[in-house]
Amino acid sequence: YPLLIAGGLALGYLSGCKPCEEPQPTGKKPVADLVTDINKGYSPLTVNFDGRGSYDSDGSVSKYVWEFGDGKKDSLLGAEVSHVYEGAGIYTAGLTVVDNENKRSDKRLENIFVDPEQIVFWSDRDAKTGEIYVGDLVSNGINNTKRLTSNGVNDAGPSFSPDGKRI
Repeated sequence: YPLLIAGGLALGYLSGCKPCEEPQPTGKKPVADLVTDINKGYSPLTVNFDGRGSYDSDGSVSKYVWEFGDGKKDSLLGAEVSHVYEGAGIYTAGLTVVDNENKRSDKRLENIFVDPEQIVFWSDRDAKTGEIYVGDLVSNGINNTKRLTSNGVNDAGPSFSPDGKRI
């Protein structure tokens, strides 16, 4: 029997079959890289997403699949997209990339924290004149800040009427 086994191994080796080699994978999965310009702010919050750092070591990235965590998805816009979060909440955005061999990356995730619009009220008394002044600040954390006051002298910035026009 030993001769028969040895002969079978020799025959297998001569015919090109190598019993110790394992099959080689046909390609590697791509790697998704997700960067945001901002991940926290007041609603409505516009977030710019960038997936240009994604790569495929043995080919090329052919598709970017974006999931924004609020039920909206996109796979047509490419490596750079913007998305507006309308309501307050914590959203988990994700990017999956697909390569030229149709292999999918693991999903790369980023948490987005959106707070409701901020409104602050205050009142104070002028130390020199005794005059009381009041106001409010409405801000989404990025723009649209308005101040309402009854005393423009003590105002730290321009005064605005309730309809947003400068006084």
